[in-house]
Amino acid sequence: MRTRAGLTQKYDSGRFKKNLHSIRSFCYTQCKLATGDADYAHGYIGHDRYLAVYERLEEKEQIELFNRCIPRLSIFEDVVVLSEDDANEKINALNTKVEKLTDMLKNLSEHPTILRVGKKELQNIEN
Repeated sequence: MRTRAGLTQKYDSGRFKKNLHSIRSFCYTQCKLATGDADYAHGYIGHDRYLAVYERLEEKEQIELFNRCIPRLSIFEDVVVLSEDDANEKINALNTKVEKLTDMLKNLSEHPTILRVGKKELQNIEN
């Protein structure tokens, strides 16, 4: 998996810079920083959590804790995490733009005498 992900850099000693232990340690640290809960971070990486049997989190609370961790868990570049509502809003805005562009293309194909679309029409797509 490390090779597939392109994480093949090695130290001078020959050990891989990214190995199971370093990735696990990274995930623990990021979960702890994101949630402020060392027990949650230990549980995330598979350790037994202290008195976990007494912890009664609702599924919604568990999801909220995990969602706090998501932006910090990428080992590549920053990841922007959107709520479902924000994602739907962005998708709807993009769909609206696509519909406007489709209408413009249809209009151009129906009226071949129109040679080009002016800047003013293109600016209206953004609005």
